[in-house]
Amino acid sequence: MDIYYFTQERVEERDFLKYKKEIDRFNKLSDSELLIKYADLKSKYETKINILTLIAISVAMSLMTGLFGELVNLVYKTVKITLNNKNDERELVIIASIIIGITILFIIIIVFLSLVNYFNSIRKNQKLIIILDNILHKRKIYEK
Repeated sequence: MDIYYFTQERVEERDFLKYKKEIDRFNKLSDSELLIKYADLKSKYETKINILTLIAISVAMSLMTGLFGELVNLVYKTVKITLNNKNDERELVIIASIIIGITILFIIIIVFLSLVNYFNSIRKNQKLIIILDNILHKRKIYEK
């Protein structure tokens, strides 16, 4: 792998080659296979968008109901206990706070990476739908 692998020109070149492969693959399909593939991709895409909407609404509702506030309150109480107790208990509370913090950070990272993967999957489906849409239009099987 050379230094130019990550340049915009090379990225576009690789994307174009992927695009050409997909077009060639879809052009080899019969009209009925193409329609089935289109319907399958379209339904997967719509399902993913609906799930994403549900996740967004759930996150918004949990934030509004104070789930995040309760988490902050827990950390505040932990710090308060730490400052008021003896050294032995203070160390235990500090360790517990660190474990809670690391766990929360780990969960946030996993959720973030999952969302990135999910968005990439939606984007890929959308590209394939556009390619199929164009092929169907060229074959005059389906009018937009």
